[in-house]
Amino acid sequence: MQKIAQISLLSGLLCLPVVLTVGLSFAGVGHPLKGEVLQNTSFLDESNHTTEVVFFGYAGCSYVCPTALFRLNELVESIHAEDSGVSLGITFVDVNAYQQLGTAQQYGAQFSDHIRGINLSGAELEKTREQFRLSVTGRADTKQGIIHTDHFFVLTRSDKRQDWQIQHILAQSTSDEEIKHILITAVKPPNIPS
Repeated sequence: MQKIAQISLLSGLLCLPVVLTVGLSFAGVGHPLKGEVLQNTSFLDESNHTTEVVFFGYAGCSYVCPTALFRLNELVESIHAEDSGVSLGITFVDVNAYQQLGTAQQYGAQFSDHIRGINLSGAELEKTREQFRLSVTGRADTKQGIIHTDHFFVLTRSDKRQDWQIQHILAQSTSDEEIKHILITAVKPPNIPS
């Protein structure tokens, strides 16, 4: 019994940073990653866009991932319909990639040809989890599946085309109107008088 209590306490302490991060972002305090500049992110460097919406999930997810990818695709397509010259893309990163290599692109394409699906090697995936402070637990082959951070990360590429900056981290509860507004602002920032 004492061992179970110790394991429960340790698990709680390990999850505390994630819970605080999510709690602060929902409380309107702001997400601690907002404004963070990311370097050496190979999966982003391959993008042809200046703005990317990154969603982390896994191929075969039964509810959260399909809903999020359909939703993102509809929003991005409506922005492209209004202005075909915008440089905005969607990247789906499989957090279970080390177990199912090569499935992310195929999975993303089920929702849209505009969704880039990315599988990362074990080391790249761990680095990415740390960079984005992702919480990932469970296994895809269980009834519960993988429980993972399900936010939309809006990133823009620097003028040097080497670094990416996290502009927004949006919860699934964010309205479509707000997401669309944020994406349009990220793609076309307002002119700032000099």
